[in-house]
Amino acid sequence: RRLAMVQLSVLGGQAVSYLGSLLAENIQRLQDLPVPYASEISPRSTVVEGLTKVLGAIADPVAVPYLAKALPGLDAVEALAKIGNREALSLVVQTLPQWYPQSRKKPGGDSPAPTKESFAARVFSYLGPEGVAALSEALEASNDRELFRMASEIFDEIGDQNVVAPLLKCLQQDEVEIKVRALNTL
Repeated sequence: RRLAMVQLSVLGGQAVSYLGSLLAENIQRLQDLPVPYASEISPRSTVVEGLTKVLGAIADPVAVPYLAKALPGLDAVEALAKIGNREALSLVVQTLPQWYPQSRKKPGGDSPAPTKESFAARVFSYLGPEGVAALSEALEASNDRELFRMASEIFDEIGDQNVVAPLLKCLQQDEVEIKVRALNTL
């Protein structure tokens, strides 16, 4: 399977439309399953996961609309972050409230997954300073406490000097947990 993924990614942009069509078709098939069967089959099928990884490896902006259909799956978020154009960046930040909580859980559990590098830190390392700026802009336009909590955790994890301004905005929140994390990060 890995060999096939590598071979497909070598084809690059030539394969994006075909792979994107396969991705859309498989997502639709999963959505069309009757409810009793849908609960038994993982919404992140192996096929969908594999196709999103290949599209992320190719990193062609043509894949963005196809990958958007696979959101908020973590595989789609990472693939979009690898592409990193404005449209992909916008989708990653817009869907943060959906994908971030699932990225913090162990498979089958509720507690945060212990990892060397968190998923969010990896995603924002792909996005670079533009990712921090986009998340900062989202905070400027929002009063959502949960978004501020998630952003303060992400800023703490990435430890980038570009996060000072958004952390100052986090300090203005009423929730103590957000303020403490922002202060610790600064």
